[in-house]
Order: sequence, then C-alpha cells, then structure tokens
Amino acid sequence: MTSPPPASQSPYPFAFDPSIYSTVSSALRPDSAYATALSALSGHTPTHAPSSALAGAASLRTLDGTGAGAATIQDEWARQVWAGVRQPGAFLGPGNGSVNGIDLADDTDRRLLFAHQVRDGSREPGHLVQTPSPALAPLPPLAPSQRHAPPYQSARTNQSAKPAAADSSELVVPYSGAMLGSFTPYRELRPPVACHECGAPRAHFAMECPSRFVRVLGEAPPGWSVDGRTATKNPAQWDRDELTAEARSDYRRFITTHRLQPHRLYQVTLDDLAGPAPPPLRRAPGGRGK
Repeated sequence: MTSPPPASQSPYPFAFDPSIYSTVSSALRPDSAYATALSALSGHTPTHAPSSALAGAASLRTLDGTGAGAATIQDEWARQVWAGVRQPGAFLGPGNGSVNGIDLADDTDRRLLFAHQVRDGSREPGHLVQTPSPALAPLPPLAPSQRHAPPYQSARTNQSAKPAAADSSELVVPYSGAMLGSFTPYRELRPPVACHECGAPRAHFAMECPSRFVRVLGEAPPGWSVDGRTATKNPAQWDRDELTAEARSDYRRFITTHRLQPHRLYQVTLDDLAGPAPPPLRRAPGGRGK
C-alpha cells in the first residue's frame, strides 16, 4: 500500500487522513452517520440512530428549500470536498489502491476523484474542516476534455488562493519515456492515469505535456507538431517508441531557446539526450512526477 503524500505536498488545509487509504464493507451500516443523514434527508427512517462518534461525519450547512433528496445532498458534499472544506471519508466497497487515487499524479487529482466518489455514493463524505461558502463551484467532470478547475480556497488565514494544477503554466525539461523514449534515465517511472493538461492516458506528465508547451510557448517539443491549440505526435521523428537521433539533437536548441529547467526530482541533462546510447537508470529521491 502506497503511503499518503507528505502534508507539505497536499492541497488540503489539514493533515491527510490515512483512513481514506482503507476500504470498508460495501454495505452501508444502518447506524452510520452517512446512512442516517441520507435516510433522513430522503424521507426514510434509519434502522438505528447514529452514534455520537460519527455524528460529525454528516455535518452539512443548511440547504435552501425543504425536502432535498439524497442526490442533492451528495452533490453538496462532493462540492465541499472539491473546494477543500470537507475531508473525505472511507471508500465504501472493495478495491485496491486505485480507488484511493494512489496512481494519480497529485492530491488535486485525488481530491477530484474523491469528490466524484462522494457524489456517486461510493465514499463517505467525512467531516467539515471549514465553514463552506454560500455558493460552491460545481464539480468538474472527470472527462479528459475538462482542462480547467475552480481555484482551491485555503482554510488557513493570511494565505492567498492556490490555483488548481490544470491552470498551471509550469514547464520543465521532459523526463518521461513517453517524451524521450529510452533516452531518459527514469525509464521505470510509472506514468500517471491521465495527463492533467491534455488528458492523454498513461503517457506523459502535465509539466512536460506537448500541448502545454504549445499553449504556453507556442511551439511543440521535438517529436511533436503544433495542431491548432494542441500538439500531435510527429511520426517522422519517431522510430516506434524511440525519438530519432535528429529529434534528440534538436532538444538542445529547444531547451536552450526556452530556458527550460530540469524537474526538481527527475533531472534530465542534454548529455542524457545526445549520448550514443541510453543513459544509465537513475532513481529520484522521491515523488511520482507531475
């Protein structure tokens, strides 16, 4: 089981709760606060009253109107999770680490996944850690075409809002096998489920995304071509999964022209790219890419 990310890397305004990395029975316990809250709000009487220990799990600000259905309440909980004012609870069913987002690039992706799980009823809503704002932004879809997300509002005072990762323009020297073939020393780096910039599955990371290079710099990296506002693979510069020698050589100009800096963990040098053979494997001190 992969350990939760360090608190310093988390978008949550509180320590990441390790309990969300475990699963419980897929059947809702009749005495759980979640089941009780949904039953009460849906007009059904629960079998047992909730225990005081779990009462905080279903805390929710008052909704306008009366008789709000379970779907409305779950959507409200999901919005609160996405806004960072609610800490999600445990996953309500069987599953491996994927249901807890351990293979996603960062906590922003995990937070969106958890919010969708809360909305569809597969994860308990957890508890509030901050009073929600009167109007919360709608939950973005998980579809790859969705590139922008509402800004994360920190619960800590004297701290400005932090933009979501999808709005970032940060770029680094490419470092994944999807971008460099075998001429990256990080060939064993596991790709993300999807790029947070373009949505490409099991490929590159957002900070090296060809489409982000096009969006930010107006130029695609070697091995890629500008296609409107995005980038597409240039087959003339690839030999199956390997960049041609000419494309690798062009990285010197590309990196120098745009003054690209290496990733803080996955540092690829010009010598790595221009060598006659793939560089030796290197292991980063930690992290998964981004």
